[in-house]
Amino acid sequence: MSKKKWFRGAVIIAIAGTVLFGRAKKVTAGKTLFVSKGPKYAFPVIDAEAGKVIGVVHAKGKTYMTVSVDVHADTYKVEGSLKGLLQTTDEESIAHICHCAKLFVNHGVKS
Repeated sequence: MSKKKWFRGAVIIAIAGTVLFGRAKKVTAGKTLFVSKGPKYAFPVIDAEAGKVIGVVHAKGKTYMTVSVDVHADTYKVEGSLKGLLQTTDEESIAHICHCAKLFVNHGVKS
């Protein structure tokens, strides 16, 4: 291999390395903003003494479902539906709200 070919190869490798690794440093210095596109859960009413919790499912700026949970009686009442609107099913949202309601009541959380 001649010196010219060897030198060209070394220069190409050096340039490629500088381009690849130089850009990697700039990219890692940035910030990432995470915005959830899924449903958001809110609990406007938590009455730990009576064992009653109301959970609301919001998405896209609208209220889609309201779940009233009575933890002591182990019952819940649902108003609204997520059917066809979000990737989350009604059953998953209801289970999540019931689980949170039990935790809130067991730990004495108040709204």
